[in-house]
Amino acid sequence: MRHKFASLLLQDGAPITYVSRQLGHKDASITLRVYAHWLPDASSVKLVEALDDDTSPRVTQASPSALDAEDQKTLSALNRVVSLTFPSWNLISGFLRQIDAVRRAA
Repeated sequence: MRHKFASLLLQDGAPITYVSRQLGHKDASITLRVYAHWLPDASSVKLVEALDDDTSPRVTQASPSALDAEDQKTLSALNRVVSLTFPSWNLISGFLRQIDAVRRAA
């Protein structure tokens, strides 16, 4: 479940530092070693060349639309679920690390 969570975040383009913090890793290099194969392949994208290309689309930052009362209510409910879930996940992952340490010591 933990691996799936990290893999999905990386596939969706989440920064490695964000995923590392979510997993509770001490350093992002740990996350990078384990999940590097899920990062997008930058060698296939010619980003630097696109900067010089006059045909590249011009991008402007969009303004977020105002949320109506129903959207506010839904967002508030989701925030409550997330705030309850992640501390529990950190607690569970801490227990799993302790169990792993005991198994290695045995």
